[in-house]
Amino acid sequence: MTFWGRAVSDISIDIDWLNNYAKSVNNASDDFTTADESLNEARISAESFGELGAEVGTDVAYARVADHLYEQARRGCEVLAAAAVGLRNVVTLHQTQDEDAASEFTRTEPA
Repeated sequence: MTFWGRAVSDISIDIDWLNNYAKSVNNASDDFTTADESLNEARISAESFGELGAEVGTDVAYARVADHLYEQARRGCEVLAAAAVGLRNVVTLHQTQDEDAASEFTRTEPA
């Protein structure tokens, strides 16, 4: 489809919905980061497993699993934060395009 000689896509973007979704993802990222920080503060130490735990290797096994889970949680925080930034960039891009199109429409409107 063309409009005044320019190709126009049939896809429409609901900027308000997308902006609200970006805020939601950003809030989830903040919540997840706070939870991750709390989780890291409450780590169980190797001493918590006592002498028997050290003898059978429970402390080492727990440390390996815990490190893996903490790393996954940290990466999850990074992914959510990156998604929020990406969504905000999309919102900004579409808002700018809409404003530019409205400005162009106003300037070229016949008198």
